[in-house]
Amino acid sequence: ALLRPDWMFVLNGMHVFPDDHLEQVAAVRELGVRTLIWFADDPYMTADTVLIAPRYDVVLTHELSTVEIYRQLGCPSVHYMPLAVYAGWFKPQQVEDKYRSDICFIGQAFWNRVETFDAIA
Repeated sequence: ALLRPDWMFVLNGMHVFPDDHLEQVAAVRELGVRTLIWFADDPYMTADTVLIAPRYDVVLTHELSTVEIYRQLGCPSVHYMPLAVYAGWFKPQQVEDKYRSDICFIGQAFWNRVETFDAIA
């Protein structure tokens, strides 16, 4: 309240929100601070995000299929914002044998992914 920022930007935060998260967002908005949330776990957490999204001024999602869901909920500003990478650092390159493997997964262990990997194993 003392700083009066123009924006409050929340990146996902699904697993770290305090119990009174939505009340905090409402209080921030009452101060005239615009709010934005970027959901990076759609569509796996959509059952939760549909309850949160309408409380924000702007909703970003990396999942194209959820854009219309948030718009139908009445969210005033919803945008597709895919995750990105700096290709100068993250690119195919030669590595030592100890770092080589036939399979590599990078991401969160959502239940459906774990089931898929268990079935493959």
